Amino acid sequence: MTAVVFIHGTGVREPSFSALAGRFSTGVTELRGGLRVVPYYWGGDHGAALAADGASLPPVSGTVRGPLAPDAGGADTVDWAALYDDPYAELALAAAGAPAAVELPPGSLPPDRD
Repeated sequence: MTAVVFIHGTGVREPSFSALAGRFSTGVTELRGGLRVVPYYWGGDHGAALAADGASLPPVSGTVRGPLAPDAGGADTVDWAALYDDPYAELALAAAGAPAAVELPPGSLPPDRD
């Protein structure tokens, strides 16, 4: 009998794992009979756990964040709006302040390596 080992992803924990393993087992055995599915749950023993009752997570406020959220009037609202419009805006600003790149002829050394 062929065994198929089912290993879950990083965000899966119980009770979702058992339901997911069941759906996987049903689906794969419908495709090919005679398979033995071996579920391997590693999340409980080796996965990350929510420590300190989730103190590092932002509070659930019932408000939304993102480009469609109402304007909170914060000082950095304009900066975030620019990043929503163009996710590369910050990189473009950093590149604009960098010295211009000089292309060297093949085989030559950069000035700092002469």
